[in-house]
Amino acid sequence: MVASNEAAARGVRVSFDFPIPDWIPEELRHAVGYVDDQGWCCLADINTAPDDILLPADKVFVPVSTIVEHQWFVEGDLRRVRVVMPPSSSPRPIGRRSSKT
Repeated sequence: MVASNEAAARGVRVSFDFPIPDWIPEELRHAVGYVDDQGWCCLADINTAPDDILLPADKVFVPVSTIVEHQWFVEGDLRRVRVVMPPSSSPRPIGRRSSKT
C-alpha cells in the first residue's frame, strides 16, 4: 500500500488494523490509517489542481479532522484524496523526508 510505504520512508508508524470511527466519512475510509501521536490521517494532495499528479513523497499525511473542515475530493481510478485549504491551515509534514540526490 502506498500510504504504508510512504509512512515507513518517513519513519512514521501507521496502522490500518483498527476499526475506523463512524465520524470519518465513508468516502475517505479507503485512505485512512491511524498514525501514532497524530490520530486518524490520510495521505493527501494539498492545494493541487484536479489534473496534477504527485509522487507519494510530495503528498502530506493530513489528520482526517482537518480534512473534513475544508473542501475535499476523492478523484480518479486510484481514488486519491485532494484537499483545498488556505495556506495558513496547511498541516505540518509528519515524519522526516528523505532527500534523493
